[in-house]
Amino acid sequence: MRTIAIFARWPHVGQAKTRLVPVLTPELAHRLHVAMLHDALAAALGTTAGRRTLWWAGAPRDRDEFPLPGTIEVFDQAAGDLGDRLAHAFTTLARVPGGRVVTIGSDCPWLDATAIDRSFDAMERADVVVGPTDDGGFHLIGLTAAAVRSLPGLFHGISWSTERTRAETLDRARAAGLSVELLPGAEDVDTPADVVACVRRAMRDRAGARHTRAALEAMGLLPGVAG
Repeated sequence: MRTIAIFARWPHVGQAKTRLVPVLTPELAHRLHVAMLHDALAAALGTTAGRRTLWWAGAPRDRDEFPLPGTIEVFDQAAGDLGDRLAHAFTTLARVPGGRVVTIGSDCPWLDATAIDRSFDAMERADVVVGPTDDGGFHLIGLTAAAVRSLPGLFHGISWSTERTRAETLDRARAAGLSVELLPGAEDVDTPADVVACVRRAMRDRAGARHTRAALEAMGLLPGVAG
């Protein structure tokens, strides 16, 4: 079975995309975060995955203010660093023999369903697939059921959120005897410079990222473009 997992922080104002402040106000950073999350959900719903899940960090018990489609299963992320949380999600979801699980974040609005489906296809050739970002990390990681059996060691001790994250992850996978395929890169939005790049992308490419584009236009950062 193909399964997708979206990792996202609950959209509390002032607690998500904090690196965008003060270039954006906390409220505007919140709006952009919510818009990108909606684009991630739309991408997941458009894939051929048989199971679609959302993994919250920092979510309250009452989650009615952020309704989700009924086809999205909801989980809470585990405690620990990103490696601990990824390992927990992968081992929870990859219980079906031959299963393939792809995990994405919620801040890569140009990642569409077609690209995600290609990552599932790539796992016919490789145990681990990784979609790189320019900062040395990754916007997507997929594991076959065989690769999941190497957890939690595969993600233990990685220098998360650094320029070494992707390289260390790939080295760890190869050291475990797993085959690896690097996918095309994609743009995530973590810093003010990333917002500028996102605006430029929206101005030259009018397809995709519908919710993010609308949010940028509402902020006055993308005048006269969306439509």
